[in-house]
Parts: sequence; C-alpha cells; structure tokens
Amino acid sequence: MASLAFAGAQNEMGLFSKIPKRIASNIENNILDDYHFVEAGIVFNCDIEHSGYTKLTNILVPSENAKENYFSLKFSMNKE
Repeated sequence: MASLAFAGAQNEMGLFSKIPKRIASNIENNILDDYHFVEAGIVFNCDIEHSGYTKLTNILVPSENAKENYFSLKFSMNKE
C-alpha cells in the first residue's frame, strides 16, 4: 500500500496510468524473493533473508528439522 501511495503522489501519475498495476505486478511476482525496480522515478528495494523454512509457492512453512527459524525483510523506497 505504501508503494502505491508514494507512487500516486508523483507527477508521472494520471487518472489512467498503468504505473500502479506495474508496481503491484513487480511486488506480486517476487513474493518472498529480493527485488529491485524503478517506477515513476522511485527506486523500490526489498531484501529478504530466511532460514529454517521451506518455501511452498507463496508461503514459508517452518522446516521440520530446523533448530532455529529466522526471517528478515528490509524494504525501502527512494525518489531518484
């Protein structure tokens, strides 16, 4: 939501802009994976680290034999 709100405040946005759909698609296609892309003059970064989990499609399930579980997500948006 923050991504779409920040992009919506940019001059490049218009009533029929395809920017929101492209942002949502970039994020949706990289769930649980790192991503980096630029849209509407905004740099979107997401770094994800995890251990002790098994990835099943778009969810993480704790691994049966894991002694420890770790998940870290670092997200940022910056205007170019």
